[in-house]
Amino acid sequence: MSDNQGLDASCATARVRDRYDRMASAELDGGGSFEFLNRAKEYFRARKLTTALSMASFPAGAKLLEIGCSVGQFTFPLAKLGYQICGMDLSPNSVEVAKQRAAAHGVTGATFVAGEAESLNLFADGIFDGVVSFSTLRYVGRLPRALSEIHRVLKPGGRAVIDVPNRWCPWFYLKPWLGSERHPHDHWYTSTDVKALLLRAGFRDVRVRYLLFTPTVTPDRLLTLFQGVDWIGERLPLVRNVAGIIMVSATKP
Repeated sequence: MSDNQGLDASCATARVRDRYDRMASAELDGGGSFEFLNRAKEYFRARKLTTALSMASFPAGAKLLEIGCSVGQFTFPLAKLGYQICGMDLSPNSVEVAKQRAAAHGVTGATFVAGEAESLNLFADGIFDGVVSFSTLRYVGRLPRALSEIHRVLKPGGRAVIDVPNRWCPWFYLKPWLGSERHPHDHWYTSTDVKALLLRAGFRDVRVRYLLFTPTVTPDRLLTLFQGVDWIGERLPLVRNVAGIIMVSATKP
């Protein structure tokens, strides 16, 4: 990688960090933008979590790393399921809010640290049974480097589960026309892209699931309809290939 590419990636990382630091600074124990939950967002998160766990089959009490924990939206449910989980986020403010929320709600089994996906130097080799990452690696400039680091910190036989936006989903192309702001340094992928990157990083037994046609902005009155679309669309060949999310699991040999 050239010096210019490295500088561009560092600048992009700083932009993403600043964005989430600003958002987290307004957060106060569920009163901010992260935790404004409509029914569609609750459903969206629940589908991601249950799908990830079904693809990973983590053993009871497994030691997990969550990359991109934000303020604990997925970390807390995983801790409540009995996993020993370390949530890591690029944004120090998000980490601080997550710690405050964990203390306020008596969440045990979860710790939080600030760090970058591309440099997991806080962690020794082979110390985690599993790694999860939701809606995070899409913003990483050097995804191959991040996947290599995930591979490094996993134990042999450990499993990683990540999700990325599906490049073939029409929703992502419609959002700008509907007034949605494009997130800085966002990347969309095909399943072929992600599988190739994971294999190159040393992973094996790569599995792919397409899920979710339901946007998080879906009005409550339409949610049941969209849930039906998910149920049908995810089971139809070709149709499922334009679902919003690609979730991928892979094992370190």
